[in-house]
Formats: sequence, C-alpha cells, structure tokens
Amino acid sequence: MRFSQSVILTISTTFITIFVACKQETSKEYFNIQKNTQGTTLNIVVETSDVKFIESITDSVLNQVDLELSTYIDHSAISRYNSNSLSNISDEYPHLLKMLALSHQISTTTDGAFSPYMKNLMDYYRFDASMEKPEEISKTTIDSIMQIPRISNILWQDSSIKSFEKSDPRTKLDFNAIAQGYSVDLLAQQFEQNGLENYLIELGGEIKAKGVNSKNKPWRIGIDLPLDKNEGRPLHSTIELLNKSLATSGNYRKFYMLDGVKYAHTLNPITGYPAKNSLLSSTVIAESCAISDAFATSFMVMGFEKAKSFVEKQDSIEVILIYSDQDFLKTYYSPGLKDKIQLIDRSP
Repeated sequence: MRFSQSVILTISTTFITIFVACKQETSKEYFNIQKNTQGTTLNIVVETSDVKFIESITDSVLNQVDLELSTYIDHSAISRYNSNSLSNISDEYPHLLKMLALSHQISTTTDGAFSPYMKNLMDYYRFDASMEKPEEISKTTIDSIMQIPRISNILWQDSSIKSFEKSDPRTKLDFNAIAQGYSVDLLAQQFEQNGLENYLIELGGEIKAKGVNSKNKPWRIGIDLPLDKNEGRPLHSTIELLNKSLATSGNYRKFYMLDGVKYAHTLNPITGYPAKNSLLSSTVIAESCAISDAFATSFMVMGFEKAKSFVEKQDSIEVILIYSDQDFLKTYYSPGLKDKIQLIDRSP
C-alpha cells in the first residue's frame, strides 16, 4: 500500500511515549503504575506524593467495575445475568445501569451502529482471548442469533435507568466496547477528587490525560499505523492530549482468516456480520473516555463517509479517521485537530 503524498510530512523524531515515565530532575514526583486487568493492560503515570494510596484507589475502582461488568469473571453481575442466575438488575448494580443507559443513548445517536447486545454474536464468531476460529460461519445461525430479543422491560427515569429485567433467557449483554473507557473515567474521577492534577491513564488503548507530564509538557500520544499485523507497532502520527480522552478502534490486529475471508472483531449490530468498509482505524477525542470508546467502535461500523458526516454535525468530539482509497492510505482530521497532529516521516 502506498502513502498519499498529502499526508507525509517530516517531523522531529523526538516524542514522549505514554508507556515510559520515571522521576525527572524537577520538583514533581511522577510514578508509573502498571498491571494486568480486564483482559488487557493498565498503565498510569501520575504526579503524587503517595503512590501506595493511588494504587489502592485504582484497585478499588477496578474491583468494583469487574464485579459488575467483567465477562471474564464467572461470578460478576453481568456473567450471572448472561447465564440466567441473575435476572433483575436494580440500584444494587449502578455500573450495569449506567452502562446500559449510555449504550442505548449512543445506539440511538448512531442509528444502531453501537449495541450492548453483541455477546451471542461475539461468542459465535469466537472473538475472545483465544481467537479460535469456528469451523464455519453459517448465515442460518447468524440470522437466528439476530432474532434474539433485546431487553424491553427497562424502567427509565429521565436519561437514567432505574432497573431492568430479563424477559428471554437467551438475551445477553456485553459492554466490552465501552467498559474500558468507562473504567478510565471512573479512575480519573477518583484521582481528581483526591487532588491529582497531572496524570495519564491508559487501559487497553483507551486514554485520559490531565495536566502535564514530568517535563512540564502536554502528554503526547502515538496513533498506530493501521496495517494488518504490523510488527513493532509503527506509528502513523502523534498528538498532544490536554485534559481530554482518546480511544482508537480498528480491525487491523484482532481478526482471523477462514476459507479465504477476513473476519474482523468489529461486528455490525444491524447485519450481524463483521463491518466491511474502507475505514481502517478510528480515533476519537472527547471529554469522556467512555464516549470516545463507544464512538470509535461506532465509526468503524459506519465506515468513512458516514462517520465523517456524523462528526461534522458534532461539536463535542474530534476524530482522526484513517482509511484506504484504492492503493493509498489517507487520513481525515476534524477541523480542531489539524494543527495538533505530527505525522511520522516515512519517506525513503
């Protein structure tokens, strides 16, 4: 694949990655916290005088989220709901209520490009940690899964959900397309309530940055070059992230080939099949990381033209959309980002 000359610029090769942080010779004391959680990795860089306290806050928040939203834990609320050992969700499970409400709102906003009802399909395609291929992909089975009812008996109060019940034992929920961004928001909320002014939180690629890094500079984030099975994760560009959240979705890493057909993990909730269009990756910048996370996935379903049209009608999000145009890799930046992007020089 060739690169359009319009998107190749020469820049300085010096930038700060989000994964490396240490104490600098300044008055600030920065710490790097790393751990495995939610089936992925968590990286936190934070200015604090009490790193043990921050680790305690982090563990507490993640444990609460996991006990409600983790499909990797058999005894979590969502796992028990999906297995029919729990049928009624009320204020005892605030994270589940918030996730379902926000997911429904985003689904409405995106005309169905986002859905929390993808668990049965994800299981059928085997888009889990193992990525084990199914023996075949059957249209009959997919059509049958698409007929499973969604939750209809939801008790709304304004824009919040107060409770919901399971009316069909086959109905399952999955918030993996938004839960990591939501977890980042919860961590950031706790950090700020405890007076932290400078931090970066990255969970599975979903990011929130506040203040400055240890060199008193804005946090600089790398955007992956979205080509299948790139080794070493080469970067397409970098961007300064100031008091915002960022999430990227793409189909260039998590996929498999079956009978000569590529099956990528972003499923279209309307058709039941993997999304297929020219959009290779979608990066969304917003105040909320949950919003960034959900819209990044939604845009991959919409495709480039629909996503671009959607973004141009919004004033609360910015995007970087990388797409293929015949033999060229091209990039669309929403107007507010044009002066904040630094492209990686790939000239010979």
